[in-house]
Amino acid sequence: MSSSEQTSRIADEMLDQLIGDRDPQELFHTGELFDDLKRRLAERMLNAEMDHHLAQPDEVAAGNTRKHP
Repeated sequence: MSSSEQTSRIADEMLDQLIGDRDPQELFHTGELFDDLKRRLAERMLNAEMDHHLAQPDEVAAGNTRKHP
């Protein structure tokens, strides 16, 4: 997959929603949108990894489970 195909996976409309009325030059400042996105993506990836790990037969047999809110 080329880099142009990878970037096209996020629709312009979604970016417009995320940016809203913010000044695009400020999005990379500490505590702004970019930090929020990094944190939320990391949380999602870690949660998915834990779900996958705990779904393994040996973990299920050992009683290792995870309850979601």
